[in-house]
Amino acid sequence: MVRSWLPVLLAVGCACGGWHVAAREALAETVWNHAERVIQLGRSGSRQRSPVMTAVAIAPEGDRVATAGDDHHVRIWSLNNGQMMADFRGHADWIRAASFSPDGRLLATAGDDRRVRLWDTASRTSHDRFSAHTAPIYALAFSADASLLAAADFDGMVRVYTLAGGGSVQTLVGPGKDLRAICFSDDGTQLAAAGRDGVIRIWEMPTAQMSLDIAAHPRRIRAATFSPDGSRILTAGDDGTLRVHSALDGTEQLALGNRRGSIRSLSFYGIETIAAGGTDNMIELWDLNTGSRIGRLEGHRGTVAVLDGQTSAGMLVSGSFDTTVRVWSPSDVATENTARNPSEAAAR
Repeated sequence: MVRSWLPVLLAVGCACGGWHVAAREALAETVWNHAERVIQLGRSGSRQRSPVMTAVAIAPEGDRVATAGDDHHVRIWSLNNGQMMADFRGHADWIRAASFSPDGRLLATAGDDRRVRLWDTASRTSHDRFSAHTAPIYALAFSADASLLAAADFDGMVRVYTLAGGGSVQTLVGPGKDLRAICFSDDGTQLAAAGRDGVIRIWEMPTAQMSLDIAAHPRRIRAATFSPDGSRILTAGDDGTLRVHSALDGTEQLALGNRRGSIRSLSFYGIETIAAGGTDNMIELWDLNTGSRIGRLEGHRGTVAVLDGQTSAGMLVSGSFDTTVRVWSPSDVATENTARNPSEAAAR
């Protein structure tokens, strides 16, 4: 299959039988195989390098992944064959966050241009643009019923957009400046945000009544997520630890790890398994029942900036400063006595 009018996909086969995808503005032939699943974007236009990946999101159906970074493009890829399905353009600066709505119909993106954009994934058009922010936006989250979209920015403000009925907005004061993380609980009754001060603030939703401040870390929080049942809030950041607190009273339940660098990303990889990506280029996996590290995922050659997991499918997607996006499955996990990347795992 040959395409000549858009950036197309060049899949390079390897001895391990994996697929490796590069987007290039050139004539190319696409060949697929499915063991090593790595998306490597090539140079495009006048750029002299491939884009850094700082936003990934898996569609609820588990069949697509959205990627974005410092080239201002939002791309959607098929997870069945690795083919690029869409290339959205409209942001004017680095894209820092992406999130699919729970029904998969909308994709929200935001970043340094201080704009939140909504993309209709069926028509492949920009649906709405929200411009209430006065600072870069690093985090986005949809509520479970897709009625609300929350965005956190560097000015310490959380704006909660109502997506129906005219798109009203609530402005909440965050726990400090430089907010890096925001998340809804799975039932949509809680919203949490965190950033530079190491404090995570929780609001009751939809009333936006502040319910709790938790002094979770001594340094900046980079990532946060609720447990699937909403009873716990998990955070990680520049102190290199992953911490688990009660979302009801703020009691610390676990403090895991002591990594040399910063933890930049968190995502569940199962009901009681949490994945944590960091500046050491590695993803660690932790069992929250036992508090033990059960494995790691190796293969990135740069900071693992973002993670998104699909618990039901046992799938994890990571984006990195090394300009790649990797799709992981349970067979890729290296235990404490082994170390392998996806291609090495496939070869065994």
